[in-house]
Parts: sequence; structure tokens; C-alpha cells
Amino acid sequence: MLLALLLRRRGRPCCRLFSANTPVGVSMMKKRKQNAALVIGYIGDDFRGLQKQPGTDVKTVEDEVERALYDVGCIRDSNFGHLDKIGWSRSSRTDAGVHSTGTVCSAKLLLHDGEIAHLPARLNERLPETVRVLAAELVPKSWRARLICSRRTYEYLIPADCSFKDTPDVRRALAAFVGPANVHNFSNTRANRAMLTALPFTLSEDEVAKLDPQQMEALHFQRNSSLNREILSLSMDEVTIRDKPFWRLRFVGASFAYNQIRLIVGAIVGVSIGILDADALPAAYRGPFRLHVPLAPPGHLLLTYEHGSFPNWRQGLQYLSEPIEQVCDDYKRTIYDWVASTTTLASFEAWIDEQRADERIRSQAFPNIIKRFEEWRPIYSDKQSWSKRRRLTLLSKWLPDTREPPPPLIAVCDAAAPESGPSVVVCA
Repeated sequence: MLLALLLRRRGRPCCRLFSANTPVGVSMMKKRKQNAALVIGYIGDDFRGLQKQPGTDVKTVEDEVERALYDVGCIRDSNFGHLDKIGWSRSSRTDAGVHSTGTVCSAKLLLHDGEIAHLPARLNERLPETVRVLAAELVPKSWRARLICSRRTYEYLIPADCSFKDTPDVRRALAAFVGPANVHNFSNTRANRAMLTALPFTLSEDEVAKLDPQQMEALHFQRNSSLNREILSLSMDEVTIRDKPFWRLRFVGASFAYNQIRLIVGAIVGVSIGILDADALPAAYRGPFRLHVPLAPPGHLLLTYEHGSFPNWRQGLQYLSEPIEQVCDDYKRTIYDWVASTTTLASFEAWIDEQRADERIRSQAFPNIIKRFEEWRPIYSDKQSWSKRRRLTLLSKWLPDTREPPPPLIAVCDAAAPESGPSVVVCA
């Protein structure tokens, strides 16, 4: 007992010789689980996206970061290979070949008190040059990067010397994508391929023969709420990187669907080079009509970090400190230089030529799509009508010889609804 007491007393001064903010002092303390936010920047050319894909040999950014965290002792042996066990959460996902100036990921890591200050440098020693941990901060226990992030900002760089030009039609196309929409034409997901549903009524063979493809699409279309998105702003300006001019498209939104930005960029380029009609874009973006649009190359797209994207609503503060934005802006210049050095005018022009030759795009009936959208829009703007009623109203408009319009809606307040007659909306 006395020996143990003496050893304990002898040990106390030793710990005080080293500050907790030094690597030696950190190593002498016991590790404990702490929720941390990592700000990660990367050049995406060598990766199949950010998100880890278990059970495959696909190389992702999260694979590299997880291995580095394990090597520095932030992940237990039993949890390595299972990011869900450490509460891993990412603010955004990026596709293969897409870059990021600061994706925020949160996880419960084994850390010494004070170790968080040295963590970025220790991780970067073990990461490839194309992946950098730009900053790390401790956050509250319940903090999750995906849930806290209030908006995402992306930029797309188009070589200004290519066939793409800034025209009035391009500006109208940019405006068409701002606001809420169901992006079934602008997402390469399984959900957008399941938009057509069975009709709640039967069409005769003669009726089917009288309807064009756009009319059939409008009747069968059913919105999928998982593809509801809203772009808060979409702007375009010109920047110079390494003496090369680029058009920079900047997207800000709460969230984006898979490939949404690249498809929108492809549509805007398509309008500029004359293979898409700008007036058809609202019909495709806010209406039920299918539209084939080009998918822009991934290497020109980057996710950017923005201070203010991680708000603490209750206290009116930001969870992550303001200096992080400057670090991310510095790394953005690295990505800009990379895009400028790896992008050739010939390669982007070759992609444009491929789109010009795509018969699926050129053969689309733009005037008919626009016409059907103008017929569809006022009927589907009626919020009181339900799905079947809207479809019957459309059908009576397109087939007046065989279909009568549904009975009118009559608002009845503080009165019993009649047993038969017109459709009734009873006011609360």
C-alpha cells in the first residue's frame, strides 16, 4: 500500500512536466471516445466517389480516411471496416471523379484530451497527396454532419474557349432551374425510372391511338417525393485559372440528387450549342415529361465548403469555426489549378461533339413537349384536386369526344354533404 502511494506521488510531477497541448503530453493521457468533425478535401480523379462501398474493391476517399484514422489509433480493431459502428456521418456525397474543397464528416473517435489539435497533421502523414484533412474540431455528442448541414454548394468549371457561349437562352435556362422541383429527369437513380404508374381508369384502344407519347406520360406520371429538391440559387460568372478562362456555374441548395448537377450543366450546355430548347426545360424540370439531356463530365465539378452551412439554430451560432473557411478556400485554389492543368479544350469539345451527334437528344419533339406542359400545368396547379381527378380532367381536355370532365368541386361549409351530385369539398 505504501509502495503504491509512493509510486503514485512520484508519477504526478512527471505528467505536469508536459503540456496537454504537446504531442508528448497527449501520448501520456488515456484515450476516450469523442465526437469529432473532420473537414476533408480531395481531388477525385483517382476515386470512385467519397462513400465507402463495403464488399467491393472500389477505391473511395472514405477508405483512405478510415485507414489513416485506424493507423493513428482513433478506431478500435473491432470497429475497423465498419464505419457505422463509430457513428460515421458525411455532409455530402460526391460521384466518381468529383472533387471537394471541404466535405465534413463526423464520427466518434478515440482521442486523448487535446489531441484534436494535432489530428489533421497526423492523418495527412498517412494519406495520399490527393486527400487532405484540412481541419478537425470536437462537436456535441449528438452532432451528425449530414443532419446538421443546412445547404450544399457546388461549382462547375467550363472552358470558356469551347463552343459553349453565354446567350439569353442560357440565362433563361439558368433561371428555369431555381426553386423547388421534382427532378425525375435530372437524376440517374432507380427512383426516377419508376415514375410511370398504372392508371386508375381504363383507356380503350381507340383512345390510346389518339394520344401522343407526351399525353400518355402526363397521364401515367406519379411524383416520387424522394426526388423533390430545391435549388436556392444558380449563378454563372467568368474566372481565370492559370491564364485559362473558365465559365463557373455555382449551385446552392439544401441537397442534390445523384448526378443532378452534371445533368443540369449538360442541359445548359445543350441549350447553348442548340441541341436543346430552353423553353422545354421547365416542362422537364417541373412537369411530367421525359427529356434526354447530356451528362456533363465529372472532373470539372467540385463541392465547396461554406461557413454558415452548419448552424446551431437554438443559439444562433455556427458549430464549426470561421477560420476553417479560409483553409478550405486555400485548398480550392489547389483544385482549381488541378482542373486547369488536367482539362484540355480538345477533350471538352470532343464531349460536346458527342452530344451533338446523340440522336436521342436531337430527335425529341420539343414543340409538343412545350405545348403539353402548358395544357398540363394549370390543371396540376389546382391543389384541391386529387390525382385521379386531375388525370380525368386532362383526359376530357384531350379526348372531348369520348370523355366528359369530372363534376365540379363545390365547397360546402358547416353543412352536410349531399349524397349524390357534384363532387364536394367540406370546409373544416
